Amino acid sequence: MVKLLDFEERLDELEKSENPFATMIAAHWMAMRTTGDPEDRCAWKLRLLHQELHMPYVTSIERRAIEQGREQGLERGLVAGRVQMLQRLLGATESTLPELITQPLESLRALAERLEQELASRRHEGS
Repeated sequence: MVKLLDFEERLDELEKSENPFATMIAAHWMAMRTTGDPEDRCAWKLRLLHQELHMPYVTSIERRAIEQGREQGLERGLVAGRVQMLQRLLGATESTLPELITQPLESLRALAERLEQELASRRHEGS
């Protein structure tokens, strides 16, 4: 069991945290500390409000979307690099990375597969 009293000595850490619950705990502590001192209380409220305005809250759905975007971007980059390598091996005109990464992922995969088949075909002919 955790008590809010346990966080009194960690107030600086709570203020720097991006966790919204840390802000709530810090606000509670400051409300208790500034009882009877309206000027100090107002200063702390403004400070916490300023922190909140600069703290981006990301929902679990947004986090998952960001993660999926990263994964897709990484995959797109890997496939684009594979396409460039295959083009180089085939002596074909090499596409630029910006040209490749703007293509849909499925198109990139299909291009890479065609280039791999062409490379395999050339190697087979050469044997």
